[in-house]
Amino acid sequence: MTINQETYQQLLTKLIQEQMIILGPSIGLDIARQIKDLRIDENGNVLQILSDPQQILSDINKLYIEISPHTTRNTLLALLTQYPGIQKPIL
Repeated sequence: MTINQETYQQLLTKLIQEQMIILGPSIGLDIARQIKDLRIDENGNVLQILSDPQQILSDINKLYIEISPHTTRNTLLALLTQYPGIQKPIL
């Protein structure tokens, strides 16, 4: 099954928005904006992915895990059940 860019945008948007709720809007968004090839609006919506989306998922996951390991793992695992074709990053 081929996963398209839009599917990754949806997953990443949900992940970022969940982290904005958990960590607070500014922290959740600031962490996501550290990913240079990811364009995000102020509401956490992913507007554009400029490189390999699987790598971006892995990179953003690592950043969120540094701040909140247990919650990030649980959030991502729950979200991935909605996207069975996307490879789970190393948790």
